[in-house]
Amino acid sequence: MRRPNQVVSLEVLLRSAWDSTSEAAPDVVRTTVKRLRDKIDIEGSPSLIATKYGIGYAFEVAAANSI
Repeated sequence: MRRPNQVVSLEVLLRSAWDSTSEAAPDVVRTTVKRLRDKIDIEGSPSLIATKYGIGYAFEVAAANSI
């Protein structure tokens, strides 16, 4: 993992994951994060991807270590 616990903004995720000619909007990032959570999170455990409201998302190492 390259950047554990580092918050990454919606804009950075959008630019990094979709090419510059794409018309993807921030809602695309939110939907993708939700789908990723659905795949990797374990029911009853804290989410591995934390939403930092107004800032972005972070992969929570402490949550990952508790699995």
